[in-house]
Amino acid sequence: MIQHEEFRDHLERLGILHGCSDRRERNQGFGYGRKGEVIANRGRFLRGVHPAFQIGAGVGMIWPRPGGEETIAVIGASQGGEGMMAPRSGPACDVMILMPGQMRAVGANGREARYLFVATGDCIPVLMADPVTRTLALVHASRESLLCAMPRQAVEYLGRYAGVDPENLVVLFGPGIRTYELEHLTAASDGDRQDGLRDYVTPNAAGTGVLFDLFGFARHLVVSAGVPDSQIYEFAEIDTLTDERFASHRRAKMTGEPEWRHAAVIGFAPDD
Repeated sequence: MIQHEEFRDHLERLGILHGCSDRRERNQGFGYGRKGEVIANRGRFLRGVHPAFQIGAGVGMIWPRPGGEETIAVIGASQGGEGMMAPRSGPACDVMILMPGQMRAVGANGREARYLFVATGDCIPVLMADPVTRTLALVHASRESLLCAMPRQAVEYLGRYAGVDPENLVVLFGPGIRTYELEHLTAASDGDRQDGLRDYVTPNAAGTGVLFDLFGFARHLVVSAGVPDSQIYEFAEIDTLTDERFASHRRAKMTGEPEWRHAAVIGFAPDD
């Protein structure tokens, strides 16, 4: 497991717990291994983040079908454990939001535990936490959801419906692919949702397409929603395409290696 080591103490003082698995925690994705092994792998990873992060005390995102990239799921009190112990059992969305009072789950130490979880293999997990309102959000930042400006939509939703001031929001970018090669760039037909996009697109070396800077554009979207740049943390220089500690769908297609998935989680420390 890896964490934002430089900022971990600061985040923990705010009550924010986070972690990203790597190859040491093995496959975290249903569909890439036996169900029982995935559950065991997830359990070990979560306990490494915090003992109260029991596998049934959180919610695991599953990706929506094409066309569902703008789905935002607000997690309810009865959804603890969804998506964690069975394939296709979690909310299908690209944004999950957990507001105070929506979920109460008792961990092994008898205290409250809350977290959001996603398994990925190139797409960027964008983890958000507001220590003032104790609201959580998780964005699955794929190429498609970034073109729909979902990180910005998530921040705006938090402000509108959860009373979150973007200046209080802490945002963490987990491991992902740094650039994505496209044959063409879809025109910005959705008004200001794609404002600034072309600043993060450059022609590829062969002149046959463009390279899309996913991390750069994701950060732009969050900052444009009002989150201070100083409160955005990133695993520096990690590129899942080339870093074999992490799963990569594109690398597997290139090399023929077996597919698997790493995971990211964010939650608040249980109250003492």
